[in-house]
Amino acid sequence: MDEAHRDSHNPCSMVSLSRAVEFTKWSVILVCTWPPSKGATMCQTIRADIAWCLSFLSVFCLLIPLSFSIYKYRTDSIIMTQSTGLTCACIMIIIKTLVLRIHRNKCQLLIDEMEEFINSCNEKEKQVLQSYVDKCWIFYGCVTIINYMGAVPVIFGPFVYPHQRFPTFAVYPFPVETGIIAHIVFIHQCFTGLQCSAAFTIDCQMALLMWFAGARLEILARQIKHVDDPCKFRSFVQKHQRLLSYVNQVSGTMCYIALATTFICSLASVMFSLQLVGNQPLAIRMQYGPATIVALVNLLICAWPTENIIRVCDLIGTNIYNTPWFEMSPKLSKGLIMILQRTQRGIRVSIGGFLPALSFRFYASFLSAVFSYFTTIRLVIMSDTDL
Repeated sequence: MDEAHRDSHNPCSMVSLSRAVEFTKWSVILVCTWPPSKGATMCQTIRADIAWCLSFLSVFCLLIPLSFSIYKYRTDSIIMTQSTGLTCACIMIIIKTLVLRIHRNKCQLLIDEMEEFINSCNEKEKQVLQSYVDKCWIFYGCVTIINYMGAVPVIFGPFVYPHQRFPTFAVYPFPVETGIIAHIVFIHQCFTGLQCSAAFTIDCQMALLMWFAGARLEILARQIKHVDDPCKFRSFVQKHQRLLSYVNQVSGTMCYIALATTFICSLASVMFSLQLVGNQPLAIRMQYGPATIVALVNLLICAWPTENIIRVCDLIGTNIYNTPWFEMSPKLSKGLIMILQRTQRGIRVSIGGFLPALSFRFYASFLSAVFSYFTTIRLVIMSDTDL
């Protein structure tokens, strides 16, 4: 079935599944984390490797000057806050791109499997997949736009503040005030600012895979209602095991992305919020407002699909329990009970000792911790000012 027919499958759907995948792919192009397809030629693979190296080098070349800036302007709260936030963003880019680079072969297989299923699924399966797109596209589209809009105030900083020559206050070990070097530094800082926005969108790439896994599990939960013979049951068990393996592979990469997001966004959101509540000019608040929203919302990108995985696992267990398993053969009912026990254990996106199970509950605790740290630091600053 061609793409035009797929896009027109549901006239009430504003965004098709194929367009959602393509949008996610283009949203991370500046950080080169989307792996080449398995059918890519040697030339395309080499080109992707070179692009990744240049992207990584671009971020690293701004990270060091920003680190110097934090020390040099440690007495200026506005400049230090901006430099600290951008340094955190650069560190986050490096961590996330390295993680996805290490896991590139695995991510390539996961994405290829997703694309193959999209191209070969039947009408009922397409309806489930499209329902997920309809539920999520507004949120993820807005988050992606806000991510990139968060870099705009920083990029246009030199046009608002005459004393500021570059988007950031990075300190270089060589003169950059005049000549061609000044233009190169300006363009480089603007480009890296957009890369920082793309780094926040990397979470959307992982969320896409987790949403797809959740949709597949929901399809399976509907199919279990029609399991009434050993052959269908054997096929169901095999699909269930393959999907659990797929989810575990996605969670094995997502947990590191979520860990980086948790720590970096916690620090950045606290630093940015301090500029919003202080006696700062309106221009400063407009500069840090979008960045604060990005830092606070970013973890929700991965928490939502993970919460959905918990829901569909429970749905599978409920549908299995509602089947007339007590009327089936002992062998068939025993297999259903084993799957029921497996669904009760659930699937967790976590890193023992560092990242609890990712869910709405964890996201709520994240927000609570950020506001607590913010309140504490604000009280310390106010007491120092009074003294």
